[in-house]
Amino acid sequence: MALVQDDGKPDIFLTMMCNPKWPEILKELLLSQTTQDRPDLVARIFRAKLKDLKDQLFQKKILGTVKAYVYVIEFQKHGLPHAHFFMIMRPDDKMTNPDHYDKIVCAEIPDLAKYPEMHQLVVQHMMHGPCGHLRPSSPCMQGEPKIYRFRYPRQFNYKTSQAENSYPLYRREILEEM
Repeated sequence: MALVQDDGKPDIFLTMMCNPKWPEILKELLLSQTTQDRPDLVARIFRAKLKDLKDQLFQKKILGTVKAYVYVIEFQKHGLPHAHFFMIMRPDDKMTNPDHYDKIVCAEIPDLAKYPEMHQLVVQHMMHGPCGHLRPSSPCMQGEPKIYRFRYPRQFNYKTSQAENSYPLYRREILEEM
């Protein structure tokens, strides 16, 4: 609370999650081991990658100059760490219009022809399913009749827009093919 009183409300909420399939983890596991067998290894590699992220954010200023920040590391049910950052940007680096959001946030699936590796990573790690009528017991469904939680799926938008005192509605155009 003191941070917000002194520096204002956070501009960026960023989450970094540990991927148990990171090559640095997999190459150190013995044949019959899983990441759950090696919390020491997972924690050490996560810490190194977290340090690199902090260097990129605060030294290299890849998102602009951060005026103030706080972060916390938590552990998921399977023992995997993740970190949540709240960042308050310097006034010149605050996101004040939809064009600024589009420079650092993309809510679209990358084009398979132009960015095949990025497309594969997004589809593999950032999408879930099936849900809806295909699987009403999915954790993202609730109530009777079963409806999506957390305002999903999000609407398609041809451009990013910002309503006053609300979350941005990110550009998410309808794809002809996936």
